[in-house]
Amino acid sequence: MATVRLTHAALRNMVPRDCGAIINVASVAAFLRNAGSVSYGATKSWMTAFSEGLYLELQGADSHVSVQALCPGFTYSGFHDVMGVERGRLAGSSFWLTAEQVVDASLDGLRRRKLFVIPGWRYRLLTMFFTKAPTALRLMVEAASSRARAVRVMLPPEESKQLNSGE
Repeated sequence: MATVRLTHAALRNMVPRDCGAIINVASVAAFLRNAGSVSYGATKSWMTAFSEGLYLELQGADSHVSVQALCPGFTYSGFHDVMGVERGRLAGSSFWLTAEQVVDASLDGLRRRKLFVIPGWRYRLLTMFFTKAPTALRLMVEAASSRARAVRVMLPPEESKQLNSGE
């Protein structure tokens, strides 16, 4: 409810002025499912649907207020430290983004009035594929990915690093 309340509170000032922007932080998890993070993915899917509906309402009202659903992938922050999860067990280093990369992509997307901003070419490619793939194929790939991630998380750290590096 926090997102809904904060968004509507901000819009009460932005809409009459006909300017401003709302950035809702979602995730590529809104488009890619993974066992072990079902609630997280569902919440991020809701965030993208909420942002899209808001975007349509503002467009229908001829408003110049922008709405963006920012959908980053794995990003270096304190998030995983607080969870106590080693980053290398989640994804290889080429899939990790810096906070600066995510912010730059978001601001660039705002300038271009993009509704969905997915930082990083790897994540854009993955979401493009997964959102267009037949459901059966998508579920098969997501299940295989979930099993592979579960194996990495259960392995001792050194073996997990070897698996991620391809040794």
